[in-house]
Amino acid sequence: MPKRLTFSSLTYIQLVKLIKSEIVDGKKIIQQTQAQKYWNIGKSISEYILNGKDRAKYGEHVFKKLADDLNVNARILYQASDFYRKFPILNARSQLSWTHFRELLTLPDSTQRKDLMEKARREGLTSREFKQLVQKKKVVIPTEGTIAQLKVTRGKLYTYKINEFKHWKSIELQKGIDCGFDVSYRPTAVQLAKFTAGKIIETLKADNNYSVKSSERVESDLFTFKAKVEKVIDGDTLLTRVNLGFRMSKKHKLRFRGIDTPEIDTPEGQLAHKFVEDRIKQCEFIVIKTHKDDKYGRYLVDVFYLPGEPDAQKVAATGIYLNQELLDNRLAVKW
Repeated sequence: MPKRLTFSSLTYIQLVKLIKSEIVDGKKIIQQTQAQKYWNIGKSISEYILNGKDRAKYGEHVFKKLADDLNVNARILYQASDFYRKFPILNARSQLSWTHFRELLTLPDSTQRKDLMEKARREGLTSREFKQLVQKKKVVIPTEGTIAQLKVTRGKLYTYKINEFKHWKSIELQKGIDCGFDVSYRPTAVQLAKFTAGKIIETLKADNNYSVKSSERVESDLFTFKAKVEKVIDGDTLLTRVNLGFRMSKKHKLRFRGIDTPEIDTPEGQLAHKFVEDRIKQCEFIVIKTHKDDKYGRYLVDVFYLPGEPDAQKVAATGIYLNQELLDNRLAVKW
């Protein structure tokens, strides 16, 4: 039996990991309990309404009166009632949260709900991942009409910003180079001394060494990277190895900004997947411009490629914009 860590033997990193685990487990228990409670509420309301003579009118009256007396939004009560009707037997082993079930309620097909429910349980999908999956099931590509146009700003590779970071071993802020994806790089103190926090810089490579210099580039040039695609997950999601510069790289799953393609298990989703694969396989690398999505904390990307072009700077400046290309070929919708 492995020895249980005592608090005196914990390192700080282990302490952080332990607390994170407890927080995650606690949230799961709360969310699963919340689902059971909403099911109970829906059951109580539905059974009460069944006792009414004119159930349709009586039901409307009950929901309105309950919302007023409880000072809650009537929509929540309707959702709880719908939850009970669509899931008359709630399987405690489903391990899904109320947020998962709320997304399932938007799907009219019971078989589809059951399949997605099983997929979420089997793969341990978070509520955010599950919401994206359900949304994809509802994507309908228009076959005619005006094609949406995305606004895009092309960045410049090897552009960085000097920021101040708090190191866990020190209470003082330390200057470093923000490389994106929550990664920072600290060159020598001499190199950093000439730059103030907030200054935009660019890197130069000579004799296999890196140097940094002050730059006239602007904020919109930041967070532009060369990346190698390891897998096309679906029409709007890639698994990549991103070159952050300074001999650093990071593996990351990235979602295309501004578009949504159908789920890959649909014929339309398979077409979008193949379209992206066919374009990516022509290139040794792609260039991505990243955007942090505040709502979900994801990294969204604009993707550029140029078959046969070895110069990443040229791909960044003149490469084909894959996000818009998917829209132009009616393989995605604007999102």
